[in-house]
Order: sequence, then structure tokens, then C-alpha cells
Amino acid sequence: MCPMPLIFPLAVGMMSNPADENKFEQLYKKYRKKVYGICFAILRNEEDAKDASQDVFLKLAQKISEIDDISAHKTVSLVVILSSSIAKNYYKKNKRERERTYSATDKELETSESAITPDVANSVVAKDGYDRMVAVIQEMSATYKRPLLLKLVEGYSNSEIAEFLELSDVVVRKRISVGKQLLAEKLKKEGFTNE
Repeated sequence: MCPMPLIFPLAVGMMSNPADENKFEQLYKKYRKKVYGICFAILRNEEDAKDASQDVFLKLAQKISEIDDISAHKTVSLVVILSSSIAKNYYKKNKRERERTYSATDKELETSESAITPDVANSVVAKDGYDRMVAVIQEMSATYKRPLLLKLVEGYSNSEIAEFLELSDVVVRKRISVGKQLLAEKLKKEGFTNE
């Protein structure tokens, strides 16, 4: 038996009948790793991913009476969309907080000697590049955005993406290939290179 999340008592309190409680428990057992994986892929922080995952399951608890079959494609879509949306909201909130923190310390940094090593600088550049890559993908048409996010951000295989989007493997490979070309062109124009 897998342990229930800390939010389980709160989630159960939202439910009107024992059947919904059982359905929620089964939903949690089936999707907990997927939800956490999506949240972690976007947030790249264990604690934030755990917090976002709990929010996803609270939202699913609110919608539990609308879920008929926990294995249905509609349910999988709901889980993935909620996970992605909530994690992105966490990401945006964290980014705003970092920007406020950075702007408050800008004056201190200007007056102090630089202590940035090449490793730190490369790490910052890599993180900024990842953030920009995700932002560019978000700006793309849905034709390329959904397969690229599922592939590059959430780590799904082409066959999983094909199944999820209800497309053939060939179409998914083509959309990912064209999407990567468009992404590379846009990032190159902005000065991000893979050299």
C-alpha cells in the first residue's frame, strides 16, 4: 500500500461519498509518479515539485465526481494538463520572487567584487537557456508546442506522445523534427547556441 499524501484528509473532506474516496485513492496510486514527474520536469526542484503535486491532487479531489474511469484517456489528459498548468504557475511565481530578490540585491552586487566562477556562470546560462527554450515552445502553434513540451520538458517517448495525442508515430516524429528546427532557429536568432 503506497502512503497517501499529507493532503489526503483535506481531499477526502471535499468528497461526498465513500465511492469517491476510493476512486481518489486509486487515482492517486495510478498517477502519483506521473504527476510528480511532470511537476519536477518543469520546476527542477524537489520541494516545489512535491508542493505542486499536492495542489494537483487537491484539484483532482475537487473534480473526482466528474471522473468516471481513472484509466480513460480523458482522465489521463486531465491529470497531465492540471499537472503542467499548476507546475507552470509555480514556476512563474518562483521566477517573479527570484526577480524581486535579485533586484533588491543588485546594488550590493554592483559594489562588491565579482565572485562568479566559470562553473557558476555556465550554470546560470544553462538555466536561462532552458527557461528561454520553454518560453519559445510555449509561443509556438499547438501543432508543435504539445509534442515538443511532452518530449523535451516532460520526457515522454515518441510512442507515448503519439498515443496521448492520438496521432501516428510518423506524424509525431515529423512534428517534433520540424518543431526542433523552428526552436533552434529562434534560439539562434536570440544568441543561444549549442556550441
